[in-house]
Amino acid sequence: MNWGSAAIDSERGILLINQSHMSWVVKLIPRDEMKNYDASEYGFPNQLYPMEGTPYGALRFPLLSSLGAPCTQTPWGSISAVDLTTGELMWQRPLGTTRDLAPWPLWLNIGTPNFGGVLATAGGIVFSTGTTDHFLRAFDVMTGEEVAKQRTDGIIWATPMTYRTSANFSQKVVVAVSAGGSEEERYKLVAYHLSATEK
Repeated sequence: MNWGSAAIDSERGILLINQSHMSWVVKLIPRDEMKNYDASEYGFPNQLYPMEGTPYGALRFPLLSSLGAPCTQTPWGSISAVDLTTGELMWQRPLGTTRDLAPWPLWLNIGTPNFGGVLATAGGIVFSTGTTDHFLRAFDVMTGEEVAKQRTDGIIWATPMTYRTSANFSQKVVVAVSAGGSEEERYKLVAYHLSATEK
């Protein structure tokens, strides 16, 4: 799991969570060699950590093949539900497709590394973000069936939230979309209507 953490459906006693399944390499760099590294040359997902005050700096990067794919078995990302009473895995689904990730138009449902989170709602729906294919997804909490998805302008690297301004208005799900482009366009909040059956 990543910083999006887990969500709890307290009414049904279920924990829901996004997961990435990929290997990372962490290389410790002796302090006197850190001067040979330029942090500006290491953009995400490659990360250089100075770790000042320690004997080492660190370079972290994903273990990828020559084609740029993770060197781990698919799925590379998943969403899972755990019964909190029994501790049993209720269901697990690949989360994300190769759309917006692969250089070909064949989109495989094999899961992608993800950096978002989940939101459980009273109506038995869990919303999930963070996939590289630019979708906000909704799943049935009990079965894991994907019940809805909404295309976005970029990756949603944050946990979704929900709100309703009053009992007379529909409930909305809000996400922060990283759309790229100019600094002004890079991050924006987008609100989506929930289905009519949502509580």
